[in-house]
Amino acid sequence: MPVPPDGMVEYCKTATVFARKLLEEETVRVDTLEGPAVGQPGDYLVQANTDLGERWICRGDVFEATYEPVDVIR
Repeated sequence: MPVPPDGMVEYCKTATVFARKLLEEETVRVDTLEGPAVGQPGDYLVQANTDLGERWICRGDVFEATYEPVDVIR
């Protein structure tokens, strides 16, 4: 397990998001808070589960290592 750099504290995300994996031959362009981003097949299009609905692209391997599906009956 990595040791945090000096002065840094480890944090865990607890918020839920909406997401879908981009399909073969699908590319998506979104305007993020940091500027435009382009998602490629295998990446995830992610949207915050908030009133702001911020959207961003996340690499597939990073998303799958960071997030778990939420089982919710609506």
